[in-house]
Amino acid sequence: ATRILWHHEVCFSIVMFRFSLKLRLAREGQTSSPGQGPMPPDRAHPFRDAAVDHHAPARHGPVLPPTDLPTLQFPHSDPERHRAHLSTRLSPRAH
Repeated sequence: ATRILWHHEVCFSIVMFRFSLKLRLAREGQTSSPGQGPMPPDRAHPFRDAAVDHHAPARHGPVLPPTDLPTLQFPHSDPERHRAHLSTRLSPRAH
């Protein structure tokens, strides 16, 4: 049980660290120091851009909707067949 608790603690600390990092980066991007202007866009950090503006278009082109994903990723392209396959695997009477 202690190992599970420790695992959750580590995951929680990692999430909190990433969250605080995002917050700090977003705050830095909004209020730039008075000595220098904002960073030029070509030198800007991609993670900082993502943290500041979530609605900016991605740099690598438009994000495709999930309907454009190939059906090769799934065990069966037919959902009915997939459901039948799952039911045979999960039912105890099949064994």
